[in-house]
Amino acid sequence: MRILFTTWASGAHLVPMVPLARALLGAGHQVRVAVPSECAAAVARTGLVPVQIGALPVAVVRAPDATRRPRGIWPTDWPVRPAAFTAEQHGVLRALGDRQVRIAEAMAQGLVAFARCWQPELVVHDAGAYAGTVAAGALGVPAIGQLWGSAAVLRLDRQRLDGPPLPGYARLMRRYGADPAREPDLWLD
Repeated sequence: MRILFTTWASGAHLVPMVPLARALLGAGHQVRVAVPSECAAAVARTGLVPVQIGALPVAVVRAPDATRRPRGIWPTDWPVRPAAFTAEQHGVLRALGDRQVRIAEAMAQGLVAFARCWQPELVVHDAGAYAGTVAAGALGVPAIGQLWGSAAVLRLDRQRLDGPPLPGYARLMRRYGADPAREPDLWLD
């Protein structure tokens, strides 16, 4: 089976994916890890095969100003209680979600082009790499989102965490013929 992994950043995003990718490789599957060019060396150091899908502009990756010093106390169970947020907290989450959509937009063309050529049967992406769901949707193959921290990152592509997709994310999905309401078929933690 051909399995395409993808992430947008090395370190905390890539490292949790490595054991599964190496286990699948060891079981005889073909595995590729599609990443922005700045992550390719980190993938190669894990013994996996990197596929460079272009560079991410620094302006896209930079954390939005709204997220740098959020005020107020966040409830400990904030990922499941979006109704308890202040307007500023909703703004922080929206800024983070919009950032991940911009990263997905920067990755999508190269990722979908490679996926259409290589024809994976499964796409595994880190929870914040929305381009993985876009590629899986464009090809009509299953997507698995792999967690690496807070479960809240599952919902940053949604308005107010539990609403419809962010407008930019919906446009991106439609651009590649994917259903904007599509989510990963499975979440792996």
